[in-house]
Amino acid sequence: MSRRVLVVAIVAVLVVVTATVVIAVHQSGGGTTAIRPVDVTSADIPITVAHGGTVRLTGATLIVPPGAVSVDGRLVARTDGPQVDTSLGLNGKPGAAKPAVSSAGRSVSFELRGGTLIHPATLTLSVDPAAFAQAGDIAKRSGAAWLAFYDVTAQRWSPVHSQYDPSTGAVTAQVPHLSTWNPFTWDWSALTLSLRQSLSAFGSGRAPKTDCPKVEGVTVTMTNDKDPPLIGCVTGDAASGYSVSITNNRAYSMVLTAPAGAVQEPRDYAGFEEYVKSRDSVTAALGGPYLASVGTVTYRLPANGTTFQFTGAISLKTAVLDLAVALYGAGFDIGTLGYGKCVLDNVAHSGAATLSEAPKLVVECIPLVGLGMDLLEDMVGLEEDVANVWSEYDKVLDTAMKVHGEVDVGRPVDWRNTSYAMTCGGLSHPFTVQLHDGKATVPGDSGAYTRYDVSVEAITKPGDLTGDNKPETAVLLACSPQPSNFFVEDVQVFKPDGGLLAELPHAESLTPSNSPLPPQYDGSQLSISGRQLVAGMKFYAPTDSHARGPSISRTLTWHWDGHQFVTTPVTVISCQPGAPNAVVIGGVCLVTPLSYDLIHMPSGEIIGELCSMTSCPRFSIYGGSAYDGVLAGESGRPFSKDSPEGWETDGGAQFCMDAGEVTNSQLATSDSRPFGNTTAEFRQWSITCSTGATQMARAWILPSHKLLVLQPAADPRSGRDIDWMVNGATIQ
Repeated sequence: MSRRVLVVAIVAVLVVVTATVVIAVHQSGGGTTAIRPVDVTSADIPITVAHGGTVRLTGATLIVPPGAVSVDGRLVARTDGPQVDTSLGLNGKPGAAKPAVSSAGRSVSFELRGGTLIHPATLTLSVDPAAFAQAGDIAKRSGAAWLAFYDVTAQRWSPVHSQYDPSTGAVTAQVPHLSTWNPFTWDWSALTLSLRQSLSAFGSGRAPKTDCPKVEGVTVTMTNDKDPPLIGCVTGDAASGYSVSITNNRAYSMVLTAPAGAVQEPRDYAGFEEYVKSRDSVTAALGGPYLASVGTVTYRLPANGTTFQFTGAISLKTAVLDLAVALYGAGFDIGTLGYGKCVLDNVAHSGAATLSEAPKLVVECIPLVGLGMDLLEDMVGLEEDVANVWSEYDKVLDTAMKVHGEVDVGRPVDWRNTSYAMTCGGLSHPFTVQLHDGKATVPGDSGAYTRYDVSVEAITKPGDLTGDNKPETAVLLACSPQPSNFFVEDVQVFKPDGGLLAELPHAESLTPSNSPLPPQYDGSQLSISGRQLVAGMKFYAPTDSHARGPSISRTLTWHWDGHQFVTTPVTVISCQPGAPNAVVIGGVCLVTPLSYDLIHMPSGEIIGELCSMTSCPRFSIYGGSAYDGVLAGESGRPFSKDSPEGWETDGGAQFCMDAGEVTNSQLATSDSRPFGNTTAEFRQWSITCSTGATQMARAWILPSHKLLVLQPAADPRSGRDIDWMVNGATIQ
């Protein structure tokens, strides 16, 4: 049996043109069982001025043309030497925490011994397809990869003009020196992931919960208060002044508009996001201060003014800055490398650009960072990748463009030390008065009055009267023209900013038909409640006098109809039990004239008298048993509503108001008349007196309530007194 012999032949060919190791395995009897290339990681070849030289390693080819070296020598190439970190930031520095650029293949180092390279050589390096795993169609672009050399002095990788051939998967460049070279591309995977993480919060990101302190007298209102785009917090007091912190409650930046006179307080700056805040050019480019995502800026309010409005809104320009910030977070450490200035310049000149153009405005600035990135011929690949991620948030940004945040800060007005415009209840031409400690005097403008004394009588707590969730304030002012013994009142309602919203009608226009004088406000009863202005007032009863009144309390409720304050007026002073001089008989309430003395008779009759030296007008009220008694004539003669002398209920002679005797009496009127909020039978008699005078007697009868009001004799004045009394009656 013959023995089979295994022969292993290793053929190594090392020539100037190529450096390749091939392992061929042969068996006795002939035939090759396997052939495979082996990595060539190093080479050492001669190189001449006359012929140059070419060296090929696995994945690397260097062609040195004739005349490119200074003298004949040797060229050493290797890919298995010490490696330099190729996880780069945009500045080319190795070891970046968030790489923007990553290796696309194997590094190769060259050393020319015995001479120097005086003309460029052609270097071609293979690109690992795995480097484009997340790049998609971008991998087909000629600028998708580039070559860079390691600058030992600067300790960074510097790119050169390169050409990537997608068909061969190799990148070529003319290199000016022989050192360590590497193919690079963008770190597509990290860049895409980081961008998505940065932008994903656009729709849902919110600022940390803020508990704002309560500042006495200061109001803060925000649009959409359950989820406000802007959050406002106020600190300080009236003595030291107020500061307002405005926080962006969204994950995208805004342009902030502050009120005139508000002074922005200093801020600390760090990183690109803060870098753009610190530049005056940002404010000029955006049209207002830059308010970063969930960022805060603080303002000092001016000394004057009562309402201050801060607004914030997204714009194309802030969206461009947001994208620039996102790229910074993705590893583009570019805040101090000229990139920020370029982006801001683009923002300032973007004009009517659309959101879809933001990636171009951002990415086109990257070649200008001053580290050789300007040598890259094709930035479109990066722009496309950024645009693909950016487009995922189109709807979120479109919605955000329609959202505006607003914070309104209302500072309290010192209503006792401010100015008012008024007419003193219509007695004067309009004038402005500056109050000090709640009062002031203004010279008169007519011959009737020499001055007007003005004072504050009441100030409401702020409250919403117009339905806009903003607080209004009502102030009650009194004005006394001099010389005089009276005063008039005005209620003025002010908007949150201190401007006049409206005045209530003058009190004179609120005078009931049966009241002798205009009503007066009760300052202690002026308030704002439930979007209504509640005004307690004192009305003059029909027989109240200026000296003895007003005696009737009523409450008017005013509401805003969009143009003015309206109320249901008091047309007639009606009776309320418990009011001064109120009499309640048989479920009927009557307010008797204050100037009359009331006499309660044992029979139940109530007599009211207003006696003087010349006359003694009176009236009688019969109710219940007294009503039955007067109809039965228990006190003299029975009351008879339809007889000529039916009003005569006393026995003996009847006398007129002037002390003359009644000589004739005739029933003149028999009908029904208003009696408060009901109707009563009415009778009126015409009386002739022995003195020649004529008078009248009147009666109001309510049989269902067993009530009779009788005026035995009356002149016009006393008649008005009793008319006011019965018109103001209330049936319980």
